[in-house]
Amino acid sequence: FVKLAIETKSPLIPIYAFGEVDLYHHYNFLLSFRTYLVNTFGIAIPLISGSIFLLPYKTPLHIIVGEPIEPPSSPSDIIDDDMINQLHSRYMIALQSLFDENKARCGYPNAQLIIT
Repeated sequence: FVKLAIETKSPLIPIYAFGEVDLYHHYNFLLSFRTYLVNTFGIAIPLISGSIFLLPYKTPLHIIVGEPIEPPSSPSDIIDDDMINQLHSRYMIALQSLFDENKARCGYPNAQLIIT
């Protein structure tokens, strides 16, 4: 997504949704088998439930939108890995800051953002 933003000269906008993890209950039933299916065949079988079957639980959802991050402009149309990595790093720092600055206000004061 970072390379595409540079190619199209589009800003990256960090966005985080607080409360999304509370919309559904996730089940671990046959988790190792389902993980095998994902890794082998690319087939995901989520096992979730909400308040009424697949309707989500009534949970506040807070969408926080950060400041746009403009991609670097280069005199040539050459996009190198260093340019991509620098913009990605700026995006990740902005996303982490957005999370840290808003987590208490949105009801998740002890939450930690783990990006894998």
